Amino acid sequence: KVVSEMSLDSSARNITKNTSLTKNLEANPGDVIEFRLATVATGEGAVSAAKIVNSLPSIFTYITGSTKVDGVAVADGVTNKGISLGSLERNNSRVVTFSAKVSDSYDYSIGENYFQNLSRLSASNIQAITDYFDVKIVREAISDSKMSVGVRLPTSAQYFYSRSLSVSPGQQVEFAVKIMAQGEGDLKNVILKS
Repeated sequence: KVVSEMSLDSSARNITKNTSLTKNLEANPGDVIEFRLATVATGEGAVSAAKIVNSLPSIFTYITGSTKVDGVAVADGVTNKGISLGSLERNNSRVVTFSAKVSDSYDYSIGENYFQNLSRLSASNIQAITDYFDVKIVREAISDSKMSVGVRLPTSAQYFYSRSLSVSPGQQVEFAVKIMAQGEGDLKNVILKS
């Protein structure tokens, strides 16, 4: 009896950061990622009606029209119902690529967030196989600031700062600048220029 078998290797690269293919992907919100699903008919016989599907983590949005098989554009579908790879003779291979964007609106925790990408390959004459890799999304704390400026006459009995002041030529005024850190992170290297 001739045994048909296939292999599946999934990986990805961060296009935004121009990284190499890896099974330990690291990205930031807003990055564009290229996924690569490589399969080979490794058995003694041909594989019939091969089909591949990739279950993207919820943090990704598939980029419409990005799917290619062996460099040739094909219809979308690899991330929902899957796409057909047809029949593969012994030692024949197919490489599926597609792109997706990391959501910048997902409610990530500050720091490292881990997800898993899962690919599944099936055919009419083999048992389905899966492959996965980890995705680490790093979300930096968002820092923001608020600034207010007040003015007063130090020579009068005015003890508070106001937003506006009427002064005469030659009068001395005193300014106060208040900078408040807002958001999730600390303010660093604050520079104040007049």
